[in-house]
Amino acid sequence: MTEFRGKVRDRDPEPSWDAAELQTEDRVARVQAGILAVLMNHPTGLSDEQIVDHYEAQRFLHPSLPNVTAQSLRTRRKALQVEGRVRATGRRVPTRHGATAAVWVACSPEQKDAPAARPGQ
Repeated sequence: MTEFRGKVRDRDPEPSWDAAELQTEDRVARVQAGILAVLMNHPTGLSDEQIVDHYEAQRFLHPSLPNVTAQSLRTRRKALQVEGRVRATGRRVPTRHGATAAVWVACSPEQKDAPAARPGQ
């Protein structure tokens, strides 16, 4: 069985394995670059929901961006956070469903350990 480096578990259904097979390093890098471009165009930050909306708009203008699910975009944003290329601002914004969501900004490596701004700042 092919190893997908933690992208899928042995007990996951076949569609999960099919999806994992599509996640090449090049594809992941292109999605992450798209997320960073979206965040750089919105320096005050965006929620994951807003990132999805803006990524889809970018994809319309730049068909080379991969078509991905909202969950995949959240996963790639999280990876960028772990790498220190994206961080939470400390602000939260309402979602379409009435909950609140963290706001994310692109950052340089030296900003990755900077404290998040307090809400209202």
